[in-house]
Amino acid sequence: MNTPKVGKIYIFVRKHGDGFEHTEFVRDEDSAGFAADGSYHVHENHPGAWRDALAALVGLGFLELSEAKASGLVPSSWEPSRETLVLKHGQAAIAREA
Repeated sequence: MNTPKVGKIYIFVRKHGDGFEHTEFVRDEDSAGFAADGSYHVHENHPGAWRDALAALVGLGFLELSEAKASGLVPSSWEPSRETLVLKHGQAAIAREA
């Protein structure tokens, strides 16, 4: 993944059993965060915090959605539920998709 843009929401996905888990990654000027494994992970207070957050997310097995599609991890037509994303944004929850 290239440098994420400030304020843009990126979708990340990983394999979970027979389905997938997805989460959102968001970067601010000096912080970044995501929800995974029942916790909200925030890295903050320095300009490179997004790198730390992104490394933690990848370390948990997540790939950015376009990369996951390109690698064949998820089907090219797969998209997370928009309703699920709206309900979980900013909360410590991972949506499970079949």
